[in-house]
Amino acid sequence: KMPLHQDEIYAFRTAYGFKQTGHLVLWDFLNNVPERPYLGYPLYTFIVYLSCSLLGFNEFATRIPGALVGFLGAVLIYFITKKITFPCFWKKSSPFFRKIT
Repeated sequence: KMPLHQDEIYAFRTAYGFKQTGHLVLWDFLNNVPERPYLGYPLYTFIVYLSCSLLGFNEFATRIPGALVGFLGAVLIYFITKKITFPCFWKKSSPFFRKIT
């Protein structure tokens, strides 16, 4: 089991702080109070908050948004590349395709 990385910890602490206060603040778990305003990425933190609200405040719920965004980004890049290169690169009449077959 891998521990959370620094950016994941910040996103988790801020999501928990948002749950407690309704504002994007880093949450201090030792004193159970807000520590300071969060100046990071509010959209990603809000997505982590939604994930944690649905799945519970745990490691899996903190990591799943990053994994889904990474997977969807790879799929998006694949389809964009396919759309750009398909019309001329993969046609059977193209010189490249004739050299391969």
